[in-house]
Amino acid sequence: MNPHPASLEGKTILLRWNGKMNGDKYLARVGELITQQVKGVKIIKMWEAIPGSNGYPMKDEHFQAALKLKPDFVIAAQAD
Repeated sequence: MNPHPASLEGKTILLRWNGKMNGDKYLARVGELITQQVKGVKIIKMWEAIPGSNGYPMKDEHFQAALKLKPDFVIAAQAD
């Protein structure tokens, strides 16, 4: 396991949704809460930045595109 950072300030967080119903809403709210509590954090919604990436399993082309966004962290979630 990677060591946890002391802070999320100045970090980029990629939100990854697998396409299940309401997962995007859940992740959007998580992103809102993080930006309210952490200064200088950048939130990227993968499904908006990389159209079509909200499928399962993730296609290699979407994975490679996500790497180019250079996130420090990825938060993935699903919902039903």
